[in-house]
Parts: sequence; structure tokens; C-alpha cells
Amino acid sequence: MYSENYKIIPDRQNFLSFLDTLELSPEQSLFMKQIPLEYVEINGKANSWKISYKMKVNALEEQNMAAVAKKLAAACSIARVDFVCDMEADFCAPCSEDLPLPAEEEEVPLPDAPDMMLESYDDPESAADETFASKEYQAALQALQQGSEKASLQSGV
Repeated sequence: MYSENYKIIPDRQNFLSFLDTLELSPEQSLFMKQIPLEYVEINGKANSWKISYKMKVNALEEQNMAAVAKKLAAACSIARVDFVCDMEADFCAPCSEDLPLPAEEEEVPLPDAPDMMLESYDDPESAADETFASKEYQAALQALQQGSEKASLQSGV
């Protein structure tokens, strides 16, 4: 005699590939790729699935799961699909002691100022005036201003 209830552990890649065929919103799709699925409890008599996962979720994520459950039920001709949090009592977030320490950022030294700029001008304002008058600076400034004008025209500002 067989049981009307049984559990399966779905292949994650196949399950996600199947979900890609449903019309999920980008948020729903992204969330489903992040959720750690444990198993699916199938009740043949009630024609229902309970998809078990281990992750704390917020209210918005619960709404996303409910929407995915409806789409999954419709696509598979199942009367009801529910997502059920199966957090065991001994399951908890890792302690901060167990987490890897962030890598220290390597200090990158600043490049030295060009010697010609330092030697050729005693007055820093004279150096700045020549920089602002250079063809390269003027070309860059003009390109930047044209880009700003295009952006403001497109945004209607």
C-alpha cells in the first residue's frame, strides 16, 4: 500500500529552470533564487504541496512567495501550494566570531604631481589658469556640458 503523503527533495537547478518558465516578476524571480529550499511535501489526497525552506523572510518576501505559489499551483494543476518556513530550534544565524573578517583594504599611494607643473610655476593659480586654458581641458569640459544638455533635454528639465 502506498502513502498519499510523501516528501521529495527537488533538484534546485531544475526547479529554478521551471520557475523561469512562469511569468514571475523580477523581484519574485530573484527572491526564489535566494531561498534555500529543503523539500516539497506532497499530499496526493488534498492535491497540495508544501514547499519547505529555511530562511527568515519579511512581509514583502511572504507576498512574493504567495504570488509564486499561486502561479506554481496553476502551472502544475495543483489545488494549493504553500511555502512553509521549517526553521528548527537549533538553527540560528552564524555568530560574528564565525564570520570571516573583512579584508583590509590595501592603501594605494597617490601618484606624484608632475614635476613640470611644480617647477614651472611659483604661483599655484598660474598653473591652474594654464590647465583650464589647455585644449584637452576645454574639449573635456565641452563634452561634459553637451552630455548634461542632452540629459536635461531627455528628462524634460
